[in-house]
Amino acid sequence: GLPFEILHSDAFARRTYERMYERVRESGDDWILDGTFHEREWVDRFRRLDDLRIVSLRASLATCLRRNRVREDPI
Repeated sequence: GLPFEILHSDAFARRTYERMYERVRESGDDWILDGTFHEREWVDRFRRLDDLRIVSLRASLATCLRRNRVREDPI
């Protein structure tokens, strides 16, 4: 029942995680972030934020490739 913002990594063409981090850090809102966070540096940086919960979802390579084929082009 609490309000939150959703931020998807596909919303950014460049400096994706840097821009996501800036937006979350500067805001007082609660967020759901959707991204791969494939670089440990960014996982560690986000983990240093206050009141953080991380939920990791995994999918097989075949599922990821299938999903990528049907996705819209990033903005």
